[in-house]
Amino acid sequence: MTIDGSTLPSELLVIPQPLIGFCGLDIARQSAHKSIWDAFSGTLQRKPADRERDRAAVQYKLLPPNYEFPVAKPKRVSYEWYHPKGILKRNWMLKHLHVLPSVVVLFQDIEWNDSQWTEKQVQCASIVQALKNALQERNTRLCLVLLQKSAPLPPGEDMLASERAASLTTACGITSKMLFILPHTEHLMGYTLRLESAFLDMAQSYYALMSKRIRTHRDQLSAAHTTLKIRHQFKLGFVAEMRQDFTTAQKHYFQAYANLDEIRINDGNCMEIKTIAGFLNYKMCRLMFKLKTPRDSINQFIVHIEKYKSRVGFKDLAFEHHAWLSTQHSVFAELFCEAIKNGLPALQIQHPGIYYQKAAEYVIKRREAAQQASLELLSSNLNTSDASSGQTQSNLYTEFFGIRAVKTGDPVAEQQVNVQLCELERNYNHSSAIIALLSQAMAQFKIYKCLRFRKKLAIDMAEEYLLSGDHAKALTLYSLMLPDYREEKWSTIFSDVLLKTLRCALLSASVADYIACSIEALSLRHHGEQKERVLLLENLWQVFQSVPPMPQAQLTPEIQALWNNALTSVKSPIQIDLDKVRDVLELCATFQQVQLNNNEVLQLHLIVRVLTDVPLRIRSFHVLLADANSPQNSYKLEALKYLCFPNLLQLRQQQSPEQSEQLELKTYEKNMRLEPGCYYQLLCSTEAHQFNENTQLRIVRLEAHMGTDQIGALLISSANYTRQPFRHHTRCRDLDDNVTINPICYIAPTFHLSTQTNLGHVMNDAPATTMMVNEYYPVVTTISNPYNVYLQNVGVHISVPVELRNSGKWSALFTKLCFRIASNSNRN
Repeated sequence: MTIDGSTLPSELLVIPQPLIGFCGLDIARQSAHKSIWDAFSGTLQRKPADRERDRAAVQYKLLPPNYEFPVAKPKRVSYEWYHPKGILKRNWMLKHLHVLPSVVVLFQDIEWNDSQWTEKQVQCASIVQALKNALQERNTRLCLVLLQKSAPLPPGEDMLASERAASLTTACGITSKMLFILPHTEHLMGYTLRLESAFLDMAQSYYALMSKRIRTHRDQLSAAHTTLKIRHQFKLGFVAEMRQDFTTAQKHYFQAYANLDEIRINDGNCMEIKTIAGFLNYKMCRLMFKLKTPRDSINQFIVHIEKYKSRVGFKDLAFEHHAWLSTQHSVFAELFCEAIKNGLPALQIQHPGIYYQKAAEYVIKRREAAQQASLELLSSNLNTSDASSGQTQSNLYTEFFGIRAVKTGDPVAEQQVNVQLCELERNYNHSSAIIALLSQAMAQFKIYKCLRFRKKLAIDMAEEYLLSGDHAKALTLYSLMLPDYREEKWSTIFSDVLLKTLRCALLSASVADYIACSIEALSLRHHGEQKERVLLLENLWQVFQSVPPMPQAQLTPEIQALWNNALTSVKSPIQIDLDKVRDVLELCATFQQVQLNNNEVLQLHLIVRVLTDVPLRIRSFHVLLADANSPQNSYKLEALKYLCFPNLLQLRQQQSPEQSEQLELKTYEKNMRLEPGCYYQLLCSTEAHQFNENTQLRIVRLEAHMGTDQIGALLISSANYTRQPFRHHTRCRDLDDNVTINPICYIAPTFHLSTQTNLGHVMNDAPATTMMVNEYYPVVTTISNPYNVYLQNVGVHISVPVELRNSGKWSALFTKLCFRIASNSNRN
């Protein structure tokens, strides 16, 4: 038994169905009996929709021998002086759903031509009489089913069967309508369905008579019997549900709910009124959904919550009120989900997730109220709590819903019960309930495309994991939400989430997450003082040195042990994407020249600026280059020299061609301290001949290594410089307005053209051609271009030995010079 406000009873949540009891079936020993039982109850392993279409809504129960039926209460002649102690008893619904059947069916193995017919008839009559005695003063229907091996003959043809049937009904004191034959043949299912229909008709007559009897009692009530009116209206509605008359059931529940307003609510009866109101509201909302009036159901629930949300009751037990509100929202959300599965459409502004989320909020308020009540009650009632520590929840409540087992008007007894309830509430796992409700709410918000609210619920769930001590799951959720809030630039929310992620990483000894969050938390975007960032940086370097961090609150020995194990197995370096983790370190690279020859030196400038207000120590900087045509060919250059400028203006002046004075480059040392606000120009240089000619070098990635040899962080940034969306009003404050950024450098080829000269056409066997003095002779020179580019302004220089020069006639000799540039047809 649980606190009435924290959950609804299971018998209320199920759909009421007529209860039919079976006697005389020995399913453990006889296979025929088991197949009959399976045919009625569990052999049809069909889908629920098929079962609802093919079979009636009936609940069967196998009654053991000597089953004890509930004893009927003596009938009350008048209600004039009767004042009940409560509205609804706890066992009433259970009794009619699972204990007291509307129809009792007795199964007997008797054949019409049985040689022991007389003995079996006497035995059957005695069993029937015993059932009648057990059901005395009850209107439960009784029937007899004879199990036979062969199918019966048509009526009138089997005279022996007619005679013995009449004899059997007379001996048992039943009518012929209460006697049935069930042949155990291959057509068992068909006979079963026929019997089921007959049983259902008998059950309907039982519940109709039951409703009539309840109405008779209701008509005897006076205006002073408000609680009895509510009780009888609830019973009438419940019985109408048994009969599948949902419209009539809704009317009775609505009348009972309206009668609750006639009772004056005080602290003593507040819990009972809210409990019964919750039962009636659940029944009404469920029937409205079933009768295809969802808007009425939602409006009814809203009115219900508005009516009772201010009815707290005892201030010391405010957690019970919040538990009741949470239960109301969660069960309505379940009804909403069930209606949607049955075809009800939902909207973004009205779906079950809203009610699941509201239920989680009330559980949070329940926890806060319970903590406050514990401080106030348990601290002032230590002796009382010790004396009553053996109490259980079953001892705290009476047989009526919502009524505690305490003497009314006795302050001491009420205080003791309140203390016991506070003790029980302290053992309740609030975080588990909150997480379960938030998980269901997230699933619904995802279905209806409310993604931003789903993120909020994920953060709430992570906080609950953090409070419950499950730091690993909290870290997982926070880490999943960080990129979304970072991208949307919700600085306040992102700062809060980042710091909580850092705390989870600290408590779960996640080295990689702790380093990444610590570096990102150094940004000025996150609200905090400089001393907090200094402490973050100190703890970060402790982790780099394989030492657990030392936050303001001392770590427990368990967490210290986790850190020692994690630091020995961490995989270094830990990569951090500066394109996502911004506002900590700004990196920008540019080639000094856009084109170089093969014999020149390639120089590249890496501009670095610390964007936070604490100095950073960077172990080294690297620039990754790649061939634009062949990205797999990459080259990594390390920055070895640097210059420091206090502002961007001096950096621009240094790069201007008019600057005559060149500053002396300094050697970059490992773990050099970079001051905030300063611009550092680092120089990377290498010989151009190590690269292929006729290629375009492109800056692919910029790397900054932070930490030690044991543990470090690799800060990675893409080389694509992005312009800021909002420019400064003074152009000297934007980097791309002061520095020429060249992301590509072309390595020009040094061309070596192949030439061939043929002096005359000489055959293999022919003699050499002779040339007379002062005679002109044609010389053919072939020049081929093996490169995949055009050549322009090609010059040909011919040198003649001194002894062959003849009075300056060579200049006239080559005035007519023909070139034939051989090139492939597919070249540009």
